[in-house]
Amino acid sequence: SRTKARRAVAPRASVSSNDWTYDPTKLCKEGYYVENGIIMKVATLGEYRNAQIPDPANPGSFLDRPSIIEINATATYVDGTMTAPIKEVADGAFKSASQDTTDTSITGLIINTDMDYIGKEAFRNQSLLRNVTIKTGTIGAIENFAFADCRLLSNFHVDVDGSITLLQKNTFFGTNLKELRISGSIKEVESYVMGESLDDDNKITLEILRVDHQG
Repeated sequence: SRTKARRAVAPRASVSSNDWTYDPTKLCKEGYYVENGIIMKVATLGEYRNAQIPDPANPGSFLDRPSIIEINATATYVDGTMTAPIKEVADGAFKSASQDTTDTSITGLIINTDMDYIGKEAFRNQSLLRNVTIKTGTIGAIENFAFADCRLLSNFHVDVDGSITLLQKNTFFGTNLKELRISGSIKEVESYVMGESLDDDNKITLEILRVDHQG
């Protein structure tokens, strides 16, 4: 169960806290940390430099954290080994607590695998995030405030081979979402998914709801 999975990583501090211990064995080339099949946090630029992941295009220099995060069934650690199957993005895993660009470098998110959850506030305040695509696979739930305060988020696309079982309330609170395109399926959407119940000044920006899926 999800509760058991979270308890398995309980010895660590909150994933969004400043005292999260840097562990190079958990750092993936894809730009995040994985523990027991759960993405626990995004890597900082400094952690990437400290890990010294060579940039093949620029000998003598090292890779920065990717600006487009792609989540596949597994990821590759910096030592070349594979992670356990990725099934969850932890609460607050990519959350930014400030406008510091070292925490807000993500411009796009692509998901290519089945996942149980994208946790609460998982991408909150990623202020440069513009596009999210569920390309393939089923997401069990996208939880409260998962993409809240991503001010530039304008497009959310569930592709023909993608699906979401549950889209929880306040998922898109404080975004600039203009197009929600469903080529695959979303089975259940809770009330106030745009966060309109929380703030009278929270303007609903959605201009296009496109549903290509039949049945």
